Formats: sequence, structure tokens, C-alpha cells
Amino acid sequence: MNKIEAILKEARENKWPYPKMFESLKNAGVRSNSVSFINGFESIFEGDFGVWQAPTFEGYVRPVLSDAFSEEGIKTAILERAQRKISYMQLLAALAAQGISHYKADMTNNTVTYFNEDEDRFYEQAVPVWKE
Repeated sequence: MNKIEAILKEARENKWPYPKMFESLKNAGVRSNSVSFINGFESIFEGDFGVWQAPTFEGYVRPVLSDAFSEEGIKTAILERAQRKISYMQLLAALAAQGISHYKADMTNNTVTYFNEDEDRFYEQAVPVWKE
């Protein structure tokens, strides 16, 4: 198991908040994580180590992508996930219902940008710096 995979496993098992996982990945040399989830699940990490693709997670179900785009709906889905009201798979389904097909976490800028399929609409959110 590589370092990134170990962080993801620990984060999942211990139900880390996203900012904690983000900071841990950043400290492990990850510069970005691109996630596509409509036509299958693909999560690619890039950093000092090169490129690593995470395996599809257990329980993945292909969500239905909507043509609608709602920034408020995106914010609500992210907040519900942060409050642990919904699972990661439910988050992906909720994002797809708001027109989101993929997102990119940029560890250098502490942001996550959520894109529609054509990338002509997006929502960017700052990730708070995690301090223990």
C-alpha cells in the first residue's frame, strides 16, 4: 500500500473531516487530485511522486448527470457531506444532480473546483487549513 492509499484508508476508517484529509495528502506531496465520477469513477493524484490512480471505491454507483447547474445546490451537497448527513456516494449523486461531473482539488491553492461536463460552469470552494 502506498502513502496516499494509506492516508485515504485511515481517513475513511476514522471518518476524518475533508480538510484533515486534504492537509494530510498535501503533506504527503500531493499537488492535485482530479476526480471524475459520471462515466465510471476515476481519482488521479499528482505530486512529487508522479501520478497515482486510486481504485474505484466499494459501493460506487454511476450517478445521473443533470443539465441543470445550481451553485446553491452544490453548496448544500458539500455542507451535508461535511456534516456527515450523506455518504461520499450520496455526495457524488447530489453533485451530479446539480450538473457536476468532476472536480479537482488543488493542494497548492487550497481549493476544490467543481465542474460541469463542458467546464463552462464551475464552482470553486476554499478548503480551510486543518490545524490539530
